[in-house]
Amino acid sequence: MTARLTVLGSCGAWPEQGRACGGFLLEHAGFRVVLDLGYGTLPGLSRLLGNTTASGVDALIVTHRHPDHMVDVHGLFRARWFGERDGAAMPLYAASGVWERCASSRKVAPNR
Repeated sequence: MTARLTVLGSCGAWPEQGRACGGFLLEHAGFRVVLDLGYGTLPGLSRLLGNTTASGVDALIVTHRHPDHMVDVHGLFRARWFGERDGAAMPLYAASGVWERCASSRKVAPNR
């Protein structure tokens, strides 16, 4: 059995025009894992899957809490919340601090 790795983005610390930051889709034996979702990777993932909620992804792994590896996770959570509340849960495997950073991204400014 072969595995397939699709690069969703490979840009550095911020996206460039037409390029997304780090993100990958790993597929093997019918199992799909997303590795990192940096700036601008969610639209590419949506195009590959044919949906905006990442339906069909079995798990999400975030390697560390730098925005260029995890900022589109928040967008994915919002898409799933508004578009697929009845869908299966997607496990998130993440380094320490990633979940807290995702949750805090709802705040626009620290004093508001």
